[in-house]
Amino acid sequence: MRIRRKKGLDERVNSASNIVLIDKRKVNVIEANKDKKYIDIKALFDNDNPVELEIGCGKGRFIVEKAKQNPNVNYLAVECIANIIIVASDLACEQKVENVKFLNTGAEYLPRYLKDESI
Repeated sequence: MRIRRKKGLDERVNSASNIVLIDKRKVNVIEANKDKKYIDIKALFDNDNPVELEIGCGKGRFIVEKAKQNPNVNYLAVECIANIIIVASDLACEQKVENVKFLNTGAEYLPRYLKDESI
């Protein structure tokens, strides 16, 4: 089944820039991973809480619920499909969950953004 592009997707993603980090990656993953763009986790969440990573967050129901149950843990949720990650970020915003952020990229690009042992 094909996923239809959400109306106003680009505008929605841009307006969610405080919660959704967008990967402007190069096509070649090997070259992209050489060009490090490490995320400052402490600055991203504005605290020193431990961070957990979810790869493939889908529409975000699981990660948003987990974040609500564990307010002293930060969550970085990764999803490669912008159409889907915007649904997850909308859910987090609607439920006023502030300890989850989203990264719109494929898992193969994570070494570009996350330092070893940062999560």
